[in-house]
Amino acid sequence: MLALCDPPTGGSGIATPAGWSKVGQVHDRRLLEISGAAGSAASPDILWVHNDSGDSARVFALTHLGDVVAEIELAGVATIDAEDIAVGPGPRSAGNAAWLYLADIGDNALERSSIQLHRLPEPTLRDARVAAERIDLQYPDGRARNAETLLVDPVRGDVVIVTKTDGVAEVFTATRDALESGSTTLVAAGTLDIGPLATGGAVSADGLRVSVRTKREVLLWDRVKGESLVEALARAPRLRMAAPKAESVAFRSDGRGLYAIPEGSQPPVMAFDLPD
Repeated sequence: MLALCDPPTGGSGIATPAGWSKVGQVHDRRLLEISGAAGSAASPDILWVHNDSGDSARVFALTHLGDVVAEIELAGVATIDAEDIAVGPGPRSAGNAAWLYLADIGDNALERSSIQLHRLPEPTLRDARVAAERIDLQYPDGRARNAETLLVDPVRGDVVIVTKTDGVAEVFTATRDALESGSTTLVAAGTLDIGPLATGGAVSADGLRVSVRTKREVLLWDRVKGESLVEALARAPRLRMAAPKAESVAFRSDGRGLYAIPEGSQPPVMAFDLPD
């Protein structure tokens, strides 16, 4: 179980907003409320992004300069409140191929009896419509939660959901094997004292860095080979950066930098170079 971790104090681990720089801008009018972003496994210069609730079930391939190069419809999918996206291993039958996970996990009214992950093989930039697999998730006590953060382990294929609460966040997880049936109950994995309102998360392609964005900060954990994401999150974060005005966060393909894109019309693409 995760231990409650107190944030480090002092200025040594705090970056100012000036640490983030604008590297591009999104001009496409189809992207008015970007809620999630994830680095592509197939194309290092591509981010997969999606809109918040109210949009159809679709994802966009976006260059780091902010140009849309593909729009992919998720066939057979209806979303309620998609809040995050991740790239990671799919079902066992797919081997080590990269899949996209669209996290339909938002629930502001706290009324959903289940939440969904929609996963599909990572599309090519020539695809226009790809069939997606639906996975229904239930919280272990049956009580609804609002969440906007999905982490998918690129090594193990396990998933982690962090709730969006004004205080201590709850952490839930499901193994890769548990997802195979298409419906499973999440396992409570403890809590995170990371400040108010977790709005997005990411895992680096090699699985060795984990990031969660809150209303105030973007936090970074290092992960030791052989441990789970939950075990990595049990430690205090190594770095805390002032958060740009964006819900999403995604790792650069080399794991040495982060991207964030604000919601709203024609948002900038923001980047942050991480220290070694």
